[in-house]
Amino acid sequence: MNVLTQQKNAPWRWVFLAVSPWFTTMYAEMIGGAVLTLTLKKFIDNPALINGLLSINVLFNVLIGAICLYISDHIWTRFGRRKPFLVCGWIPFILAAIFVPLATSMYMLVPLIVLWMACQDIGSTNEPLQQEVVPPHQRGRAGAMFQMIIQCVVIFTFVVVFGRFHEVWYIGGHALTGEQGAFWLAAIFLITTILMLTFFVKELPVKESKVGEKISLIRFFKEVFGKKELWPVYMLVFAQAFMRTQVGAIMTLLFVEQWDYSPQQMGTNMFVGALLTITVSFIVGSLADKFSRIKLYIFGVVSSLVVSIFWYCFVQFFLPDHRPQLWQIIAVGQVVSVLGLIAGVVTQPLMYDYIPRDAMGTASAGISYVRSLTRWVTLMGAGAWVTCYSKYFCAKGEYDYFSVYIYMMILTCVGIGIILNFRRLVKKGKLIAYGRIDIEDDTPAEKTDSPAEAEKTDS
Repeated sequence: MNVLTQQKNAPWRWVFLAVSPWFTTMYAEMIGGAVLTLTLKKFIDNPALINGLLSINVLFNVLIGAICLYISDHIWTRFGRRKPFLVCGWIPFILAAIFVPLATSMYMLVPLIVLWMACQDIGSTNEPLQQEVVPPHQRGRAGAMFQMIIQCVVIFTFVVVFGRFHEVWYIGGHALTGEQGAFWLAAIFLITTILMLTFFVKELPVKESKVGEKISLIRFFKEVFGKKELWPVYMLVFAQAFMRTQVGAIMTLLFVEQWDYSPQQMGTNMFVGALLTITVSFIVGSLADKFSRIKLYIFGVVSSLVVSIFWYCFVQFFLPDHRPQLWQIIAVGQVVSVLGLIAGVVTQPLMYDYIPRDAMGTASAGISYVRSLTRWVTLMGAGAWVTCYSKYFCAKGEYDYFSVYIYMMILTCVGIGIILNFRRLVKKGKLIAYGRIDIEDDTPAEKTDSPAEAEKTDS
């Protein structure tokens, strides 16, 4: 069975196979955060240095990942244009995953981490490859599959892998640590995914190709940021980044330090949320293919904001000790999660509706720039917000981590403003759904709207 790109309809087994590599990439992403932190802690005590080493991934997103995505639009090989980057990046990535838990000093570990982060971003062409397999009218349900896979990774990583970091098993007289198992599983997943992509996925050239065009740094920035047809996509990325603000360790400190719950109880909260998300994802995914994605997006984020405002007022003004019960945290958190999921599932298919099929790599490069830099700014801003707020409203030496909700709600309002402006431009006919062009002609069971009809529906 060959999974082909550039088809008007894709069998659902193709869609599942196209989305399945996200299990591997997201597992590697998660152990590159939580598990790798514990590995670094064996050699480094300074939390700022640990955080700094792990944050180089954001730098490589910009310097390596975005450039590889752009170049993948301008080349063609007998193996395709996306797969060569995945294979070339993941092979050294596998070697790094094998040797990281065997490192005996910081000087051996740090180069392996740098290799890990750099090669991980070489393989960033996974997303445009998926979108080239999945036609626009099936991307909503594919987005639901994506969400399901992400939650399975969360459950597997934090319930099965993370808690066994310090355990030791003896197999045939040889010791195997939980740390080694975590990283070597990543290597096994990567090898399996490479074999699957190599033997079962076949890339076909697009009708309008950029192959042979000159590649230069100046041309790169002109094509990534100078093309007006890609600006709506970046507008959506900004909106998403503001409405799903990254606050890093602040939530962990709020849960463990301020509310005095254990990490195990925090893991229980994540586990319940992951199970609920898997259940709801398929419902939302089917809606994303049948109803206006913009309207679903707006409904999801506005409803989530309303519940967040209610939650903040409830904890801050109605609870005497400002400490909610665990069941309250889980209940409200899952309501916010489900409403946010409505926006989350439609985000990817909505963005790719407005990306020309011959510019998916270029657009993904710009998305990587905008998303990474915005995420970094909002992450740093969360820490600065809590520090400044606590300085003026708390006793000396105390921190109100719960105040980060104010910060998140302000940025969510900014994101809602951006998406409402996006909808206004769609209604005026100033934005064209380029990603639907050349796809809608004769899809049998599920006929796709024409670009004009799609914009009319979305408005």
